[in-house]
Amino acid sequence: GFAAVDGDNPNAAQARLMAYRAAELDARRKIAEEVNGLQIDSETTVRDFVAASDRIRTDMLAFQQGAHVVEGSQRVNEDGMAEAVVELDLRPLWDIVVYYRTHR
Repeated sequence: GFAAVDGDNPNAAQARLMAYRAAELDARRKIAEEVNGLQIDSETTVRDFVAASDRIRTDMLAFQQGAHVVEGSQRVNEDGMAEAVVELDLRPLWDIVVYYRTHR
């Protein structure tokens, strides 16, 4: 996941920590999209052939037990973007699937 470091924050350490956290949350969101999917609903109102309003709503329910930030993956790149890698071990889930398929 990625996030921008707030260059206007007078406390550089706080800005960096906040960017690391935002990058972690971005990575977790991406995992949730891969594992559970993302539901998007939208509503557009058109008046006189011109879009008058757009409403977009996203919903996601995710359970990420065991997900963690990969040690040493958090860094701030030269362009000021913080980066973090989050991984999720799917073996426990796979073990449950195999168990139920073989014990039916």
